[in-house]
Amino acid sequence: MIDNCLYCGSATLLSIIHLANGKNAVTCGKCGLTRTIPVPSAEYSEVAEYFENYLLKEKLFRAFSRKLLDFVLSVVQNGRLLEVGCSVGFFLEEAKRAGFSVNGVELNEKAATLSKGKDFDVRNCMLREAGFPSHEFDVVVMSHVLEHIQDLREFLADIKVLLRPGGKVIVSQPTPDGIVPKMQKKKWYGWVPNEHVWHFTPKTLSLVFAENGFDVVKVERNSMYYSLWPSSPRAVLVALVARTAAVLGLGDQFYLAATVSEKDSL
Repeated sequence: MIDNCLYCGSATLLSIIHLANGKNAVTCGKCGLTRTIPVPSAEYSEVAEYFENYLLKEKLFRAFSRKLLDFVLSVVQNGRLLEVGCSVGFFLEEAKRAGFSVNGVELNEKAATLSKGKDFDVRNCMLREAGFPSHEFDVVVMSHVLEHIQDLREFLADIKVLLRPGGKVIVSQPTPDGIVPKMQKKKWYGWVPNEHVWHFTPKTLSLVFAENGFDVVKVERNSMYYSLWPSSPRAVLVALVARTAAVLGLGDQFYLAATVSEKDSL
C-alpha cells in the first residue's frame, strides 16, 4: 500500500519509477514532489562510511567544497555561517579561510569528532537539538541534506529561526530532471533509494521554499561528479554527457539560495 504524500497529504500519484531494493519513486499529482516509497529511514550516527569516504577522497571533496563556496560567496560574502551536515569539516575549513565565522551540525559521531578536532564548534545532534540562539547566523549551508529530511516544513521552520534578517539558506541538491538521470534511468546514482526521501528539481524545491516563507534569490545548475578515468567506455560516455549537460544548464545537480520573505521576518 502506498501512503499519502509526506508533504501535502495528497494520495494522487502521477508516476512511479521502479528503483533498486524494492523501492520506487512516486511523483505527487498535487504538489509535484517526488519521493521514495517505502520511505527510507537510514541510520547516520555511527555508520563508518559516512566519513571514511571523505577521508579517502579528500582532494575530491575539498574541490566540491570550494565549488559550493564560490556559489555561497556570490550571494553572501561574510558573517556567521552554519553548515548542517558538515561531515569531517572540509567545507567549514574553506569557509573559514574565506573569512566566515563557522559552526556545524553533524549526526555522525566520528565525523563530528574529527570536525571538532579542527577547533570548530560542531554539535553532534539533530539541528533542533543543537541549542543555537535564534537569529544567530547570516547563512545556513546544506550540501545533499534536504533529500534526507522527512518533515520539510518543520525543518525549514527551524532554519528560519536561526537566520538573521536578510540571512540566506543555501543548498546543494541532486536532481533527476537532468540529462544523465534520463539517460541512466534507475541506474542513476543520485537516486540512493535506501537513504533519499525526496528527489527535488529546481522548480519543486523553489515551490517548497516559497510555501515555507522564503524567497529564492539564485539557482545554478551543474552536474555531479563523473570520473573519466579509469572507466569503462559507457562510464566515459556518461561523464562526457554530464559535462555537456552542465554547460547546457541540464545537469543533475543544482545550487539554490533563498532568504526569509519580508512578510515572514516581521
